[in-house]
Amino acid sequence: FDVVQNVLLKKNMCFRRLAQVEIVATSIAGIIGITMALTGFGVWSLVWQSLILTTVSVVMMWWVSAWRPTFSFETGALKELLGFSSNLLGFNILNYWMRNLDNVLIGKFIGSSALGIYTRAYSLMLLPVSQISGVVSRVMFPALSTIQHDIERVKHIYLRSTRTIALVTFPLMIGLFVVAKPFIITAYGDKWREVIPILQIFCLTGMVQSIGTTVGWIYTSQGRTDIMLRWGIFSGIVRGIAFIIGLRWGVIGVAAAYVLSGYVILWYPGWSIPMRLINLRFTEMLKNLSSPFYCALAMGALVWGLGFILLIGWPHWACFVLQVPFGIIVYTLLIHFFKISAYIEVRELVKEQWHQRFAPLVAKSSIID
Repeated sequence: FDVVQNVLLKKNMCFRRLAQVEIVATSIAGIIGITMALTGFGVWSLVWQSLILTTVSVVMMWWVSAWRPTFSFETGALKELLGFSSNLLGFNILNYWMRNLDNVLIGKFIGSSALGIYTRAYSLMLLPVSQISGVVSRVMFPALSTIQHDIERVKHIYLRSTRTIALVTFPLMIGLFVVAKPFIITAYGDKWREVIPILQIFCLTGMVQSIGTTVGWIYTSQGRTDIMLRWGIFSGIVRGIAFIIGLRWGVIGVAAAYVLSGYVILWYPGWSIPMRLINLRFTEMLKNLSSPFYCALAMGALVWGLGFILLIGWPHWACFVLQVPFGIIVYTLLIHFFKISAYIEVRELVKEQWHQRFAPLVAKSSIID
């Protein structure tokens, strides 16, 4: 009921309104869900939290958007959108089932306990990827669509956006790989210890996945969802075969199959095919991401060394509390010392936004004084 309002707000770059709707709806649903959980509703508190989140979102979206449906039908618009949207619909349906095939196979052939461990590890890896790449994606599709015929400009913006994403997601994934053990035991308890090796395996693919999800910007903004669908069919077959083979070694085998199929078979074509649409070479893309990767790798090695050499015998929570800020400080110093381009761009953007928002207030205060 709010899909059109949502899309129109995105198309018009009204992300402040969308953020306000999400914050209010999430807060209300979260408070009610927690209250119900504390008063004994059990798993139904999650059900009602989801229903309330959707209901509040729909109501608020109709409130902030001026668009209203009318009793009219345009066949011309349907024909214009059919080719683009049918391929995109096919890809999304296929992508949904292939992304859940590993869960189906584990639940059927290994068991529910193994599935719980696997999904917990996967969701922890996916959280920073979805929260960073996903948020940027909401902005980039309408932005790139408006300049789709200016290929050089699209290429420049895409490179800049992906290295900014890498600046954040690469250290998160490498850092999570290093501190997986103290993090899991501190946050979830010793009973979730089996999550640790699976989470570390997923962290290896998290870096590539954080950038790999952005190729959808190219397919959709260039109107080539037909190629996107064909790639989805091929990659889905590869993933499915890999999962079936990996079942022999349990959940770790499935996780390893997920990573190996992504790196060995799907990585190069998964990037190079869409990048040809904007005249971007695979090697150029690797060079674009190399600086954040090397800084994140150096940070991970130093954090691992701290835990291995200095923190032997310390409780897990103490290791985690010390390693995380140490890693943040080390990574910040590295990207600052080596003048990483993505870091400089983000810093200049923050300065610009700061001056735009607070400089008039400071000037007004000075006049009053």
